Amino acid sequence: MLKVSHFATCACLSNKKEYRSFFRTIPSDYHQSRALAKLVKHFGWTWVGAVRSDNDYGNNGMATFITAASQEGVCIEYSEAISRTDQSEQVARVVRVIQSGSARVLVAFLAQGEMDILLEEALKQNLTGLQWVGSESWITARHLATKGYSRILTGSLGFTIRKSKITGLREFLLQVNPSQDPYNNLLREFWEATFGCSFQSSPHGQTQCSGTERLQDIKNPFTDVSELRISNNVYKAVYAVAYAMHNVLKCGQSGKVVNHPCIWKDALESKQVVKHLRDVNFTLQSGESVYFDENGDPTATYELVNWQRNQAGDIVFVAVGSYDASLPNGKQFTMNGLNATWAAESLERPQSVCSESCLPGFRQAVIKGKPICCFSCIACAAGEISNFSNSAECSRCPLEYWSDEEHSQCVPKVIEFLSYGETMGALLTAFSLFGASLTLVVSCVFFWFRHTPLVKASNSELSFLLLFSLTLCFLCSLTFIGQPSEWSCMLRHTAFGITFALCMSCILAKTIAVVIAFKAKRPANTVPQCSAPLQRTSVLSCTLLQVLVCMLWLTLAPPFPYKNTAHATERIILECDLGSPIGFWAVLGLDPGELQYAYTMIFAIEEINNSSDLLPGVTLGYRIFDSCPSIPLSISASLNLMNRTIPSDFHQSKALAKLVKYFGWTWVGAIRTNSDYGNGGMATFLEAAEREGVCVEYSVAIYRTDPRKWFLEVVDMIKKSTSKVIVAFADGTDLDILFKELHAQNVTGLQWVGSEGWITYRYIASPVNYAVVQGAVGFAALNAHIPGLQEFLANSRPSTTPGDQGLVELWETVFGCTLTPQAETQAQVSVAACTGKESLWNTNSRFTDVSDAGLLNNVYKATYAVAHALDMLFTCKDGQGPFENNTCADRENVQSWQVLHYLTQVNFTTKTGENVFFNEFGDPVARYALVNWQIDEAGYIVFETIGFYDASQPEGQQFEMKADVQAIWAGDNLEVPRSVCSKSCLPGTRRAFVKGKPICCFDCITCADGEFSNSTNAVKCDKCHPEYKPSEERNNCDLKAIEFLTYSELMGRLRLLGPTTLS
Repeated sequence: MLKVSHFATCACLSNKKEYRSFFRTIPSDYHQSRALAKLVKHFGWTWVGAVRSDNDYGNNGMATFITAASQEGVCIEYSEAISRTDQSEQVARVVRVIQSGSARVLVAFLAQGEMDILLEEALKQNLTGLQWVGSESWITARHLATKGYSRILTGSLGFTIRKSKITGLREFLLQVNPSQDPYNNLLREFWEATFGCSFQSSPHGQTQCSGTERLQDIKNPFTDVSELRISNNVYKAVYAVAYAMHNVLKCGQSGKVVNHPCIWKDALESKQVVKHLRDVNFTLQSGESVYFDENGDPTATYELVNWQRNQAGDIVFVAVGSYDASLPNGKQFTMNGLNATWAAESLERPQSVCSESCLPGFRQAVIKGKPICCFSCIACAAGEISNFSNSAECSRCPLEYWSDEEHSQCVPKVIEFLSYGETMGALLTAFSLFGASLTLVVSCVFFWFRHTPLVKASNSELSFLLLFSLTLCFLCSLTFIGQPSEWSCMLRHTAFGITFALCMSCILAKTIAVVIAFKAKRPANTVPQCSAPLQRTSVLSCTLLQVLVCMLWLTLAPPFPYKNTAHATERIILECDLGSPIGFWAVLGLDPGELQYAYTMIFAIEEINNSSDLLPGVTLGYRIFDSCPSIPLSISASLNLMNRTIPSDFHQSKALAKLVKYFGWTWVGAIRTNSDYGNGGMATFLEAAEREGVCVEYSVAIYRTDPRKWFLEVVDMIKKSTSKVIVAFADGTDLDILFKELHAQNVTGLQWVGSEGWITYRYIASPVNYAVVQGAVGFAALNAHIPGLQEFLANSRPSTTPGDQGLVELWETVFGCTLTPQAETQAQVSVAACTGKESLWNTNSRFTDVSDAGLLNNVYKATYAVAHALDMLFTCKDGQGPFENNTCADRENVQSWQVLHYLTQVNFTTKTGENVFFNEFGDPVARYALVNWQIDEAGYIVFETIGFYDASQPEGQQFEMKADVQAIWAGDNLEVPRSVCSKSCLPGTRRAFVKGKPICCFDCITCADGEFSNSTNAVKCDKCHPEYKPSEERNNCDLKAIEFLTYSELMGRLRLLGPTTLS
């Protein structure tokens, strides 16, 4: 039967499989719910309460609203349901929840019946001051506006059906009279109620209706056409059916081509009208276009109405905006510019947020266990800024910029250099000029008395040259003052070096001349060694040697001006870099983490040397090389002794496959780094996943050098996929780029499963990335506590390990001082000298941080493994050795292949209780910690261990989850998410695989007659035994009923009586 509804809004009615002949002229609640979500977002209300009718209208509408609100970034503080049949205590409880909530906006998806009882209780509890947002069922209900609810509901906002005018309707209604249809009981009842009379004789003296009463003389809702909303839907429905019938009756006329077969006009059936009703498209006199989509729904258009008071004090519904779902996203919701009235008749829009906006200079920190709308505001660190409100993270300023006091913008760093205006510059200038002046005075005195015997005896030529060089030496100090330039940097060192060399050459020549003169036995003898030409030659040759050195310096590695940003982070110090002379200025670059690994090895070696149980009488030494400049050298050295204490990626890939199977994720996506690490690891995972019955929807490779277009294609692939779990066997640097793109497109809520290459990579653990991979799980090296290691690292000092350039560089970096003696003689170096009293205990250095000692423990175990192998080698007894002719290794010339032989046999237990041994491939037992990305109470991202994996355990016992730790999953959920291609087939059905799809994608087909299945996801149905039949649910077999002909049956009695009657 054809149905065209004017008031049924349930989204469920759009299902054409169940309601094939249903049409309506009122939009579905699906569109209204989404419009309400856009409404609260438009006004900045990100923290709202919700109350609904406990029926299909309220539950379905609110479910759609909550989903749409989540997409808009709106959080729901509470969601309550009431029914008109509820006890008063239940309604009172809901009102108390609303009153105690912090949300100042309440979205009410209620039918009028539930709205009435809710408002009655709200009046009792004096619930005021809330901004109500209503659904169309009550937002224009006139009876609510006329009762005492106005003080609660004034300022309410909500969507309603557009108001329209129907020409002639009022005149038609005013002419209605019972005499037109005497048998219309409904009209007679309306007439009696309207005029307070009765058509029947009444003994109570009630006035009898005459039929001449006039509707024009009274004010009645029946004749009020000022708010034609639902009535207009009735009007459109009637016209839609009329147009459909008109098209049926005109079928094939005028040579028009029609989409439906013509029918016999005397046999009009509803199904024929339904076919034509789908195609109607007409325009009313009001200009409104009427047509239906493929679901039988009209275009979703609404008016946004606001409850306001007019000058008479009455509530009126003022249209302040509109919503049209047919328009592009972003243009659907518009305001018409009229002033709105808000809660409590305020003219200022109320605020409803869980947390106040974070101002520029702050970033949001998600509060554990709270929705994303609830956050703390943390000030950006020094050198970082956020220049807009509610920033998810702070951005680091460029190298030559620093954050201002508000941390809202980057400003150029203050540039410093030694200037004449500073105290130090002025003092240096004064001393320089004083020294030069004093030297010039002495020169003048010498010149004045140049003919005296005293001056002549002091070798006046060298004396004047010496005084000249001293004057230049004093004046060279001035080149170190002022802004460094390319020429000043080259001049200051070379000029001082040459003039100082000239000065020292003169002193040396004078000294040699005096010494030789005093050694002469006879004064009359000529001493050619101290003649004037020889003195000039010696001074000139020494000075020229210095000039040659300076020229080579300026040619090969000249000094140059540079901006020192390392010494002081908030300012730039302009200095002259001395260049890069080989051997003197070269430094060894060593990462603190790598240095930490080296010192862990040293710690283990010292433990072994101090032990009497292992290698007694043998002292182990070590040499540490930086193999980074020569990768082939590094590979060659490592392959000579190829065992490892970290499991192979082969085991990790298999463990990841077991992990996804353990949690029931049989439909996953896969992302890998496009390198040997990612491609090899993912290939093993795909093979293991197939054996575990896990299907991979897509597998894609990324690399940090890929163009952004490729990363966007990967994001689009993830968005279109149906799998909710992504396995990422990738490097953290590559994933960081992908996470940023996913965050930009708000792709969140997916469950990420990670390899050890990124799952504990602190660099990518930022708030932005956490929003994408919240609740990620993955395998990491087992953490361990190595007794005494932190104390050993913190007590390390350059003075106790002379020659350790790595520790020297770490020391200078951590404490901002220098241990290089030459720095004390360089005027341009402003770094203070290290006192030697500094202590690593008082620093927060990566070098001393052993909180995540998984990899350090691998170094520790590797050192002990080598020591145990050497111990077995040194204790070998002659004639019982493992090598040729039962020989042992030469203890004075141990070869690496001999140590390797014993390494395959080591089996020992560390102080931490961990058993160490290697298999035939040189690999340890694959043991991992299962870590989970969580946020602690301070808003800091932590890698919480929630379980363990041990490949040495029997199948089915390899996973062990920690009972005392709660895992956080994608979307901050506490329940494990689901990711399957097809839902499980219940007992009584079997799986039917879909052609062209993986085995995880299937349909569920009911078992045929005589068959059953008593397990979930049965591949086939089994036949019942001939004496059994399947139950109604077809999940087991029941005994068939046994029948035979008995005397109690009619046929049995007849057969019993038959022979007697015949006789």
